[in-house]
Amino acid sequence: MKRKFTNYLRDPHTWPVLIALGVSVFSVGLTIYFNHQQNLRFSELDQPRINLISAELIVFSDLAPDLAIIKQWGYQPVLYSLARNGTPRAYVCNELVFWDSTSNTRILGHRIMLTLDEANAEAKRLKLSNPTIKKHLQYQFSFLNSGNNPAAKVEIKIETADNERAIPSATFLDSAGEVPNGKILKPIGDLFVPLDFTLPPQQLFRINIDYEYAGTHKHKSISVHHDAIRNLWNWRE
Repeated sequence: MKRKFTNYLRDPHTWPVLIALGVSVFSVGLTIYFNHQQNLRFSELDQPRINLISAELIVFSDLAPDLAIIKQWGYQPVLYSLARNGTPRAYVCNELVFWDSTSNTRILGHRIMLTLDEANAEAKRLKLSNPTIKKHLQYQFSFLNSGNNPAAKVEIKIETADNERAIPSATFLDSAGEVPNGKILKPIGDLFVPLDFTLPPQQLFRINIDYEYAGTHKHKSISVHHDAIRNLWNWRE
């Protein structure tokens, strides 16, 4: 048997056949591999993908820059200057609210207040005696499901992540339930700070997103950085 096999290998017609067979086996293996990779890509495209697409400070009012300079605010507001249609505008990114120190919640029912004089007048109208006044800032984070299928049990948790506590610790939670493909979520986070609070040059936020697809739990984390001097945002997963 060994001699027959040796003779078979010595046959000049054997090696071309073996090489052709090897090439065929390799080609089949390569095709199976590429098909598997293609199926994985299609599977990834089918899955929901909750991505952060924008972040911003909510604007409560805007006015001409020269008026913003001479306005008697009574405190240091969060102001940014930006040209709209070629016309410079000053954007006020906070309002004033009354605060209940006992329940640690804001007092509702007052008009919008941007200056300390407006707050004092509103306190008099509502017959509030020496109320605590705080700045109220709102952050809006927009998320898009860019996958081909809906995500179930979507929960987005946004936390301030400044280890030095330059900004107060706060958590914003949005339970959106099912989010179809192409839908945009715009959860808004509220931050209440003392009247003398000024934004630090840099703000950090940590976002955790949890959802389910095809019975499987999915999770992703996003670090968000806010350049509070220029009001610029960037993030990374």
